[in-house]
Amino acid sequence: MKKVKLFFTTVIFCSILCITALAGEWKQEETGWRYLNDDGSYAQSSWQWIDASGDGIAKNYYFDASGYCLMGTTTPDGYTVDSSGAWVIDGVIQTKVLETATVTAVPSTQAETQAAVTQRASWNANYPYVDGMTDDSADCKYVVNTNTGKVHKPSCSSVKDMKSKNTQYFNGNFSSLTDAGYSACGRCRAK
Repeated sequence: MKKVKLFFTTVIFCSILCITALAGEWKQEETGWRYLNDDGSYAQSSWQWIDASGDGIAKNYYFDASGYCLMGTTTPDGYTVDSSGAWVIDGVIQTKVLETATVTAVPSTQAETQAAVTQRASWNANYPYVDGMTDDSADCKYVVNTNTGKVHKPSCSSVKDMKSKNTQYFNGNFSSLTDAGYSACGRCRAK
């Protein structure tokens, strides 16, 4: 009986080790950094959303044909990556919640290129556009931070600290914003 228990314990332990070993991970080599996917392959000639910290929020990295992460440069499809290799726009690292993570391959046709540009434009903010959001602050009910996903009253002290590129104004129903994933500011408790 002890031998049977020992056998099953060994099998379970080895299974756990195998699962851990197959998790995606960064590998530093002499030439640079590569990312080993869960299936044992390296990312190549593609963008890949990677959650290195395990917090559910991924950053987007571009890997060349040899599988090395491009860093501190412009990618072949015209996007900027910082010194860590993360995709940036105006110096801001672009992130994505993993439940909708996508890998975009290098486009090979003009139609695929346009589709990739359109898709990337939709990833610029962490939260979606809600019909009725505007850059015009006249007579707005709410001020929305598209970076943090928080909704503020126009009089909230947090509004003055928001970057203009993350600021949208909204005059519709609060429920439209919450349906899209936004939440009320903890200071002003906009509702």
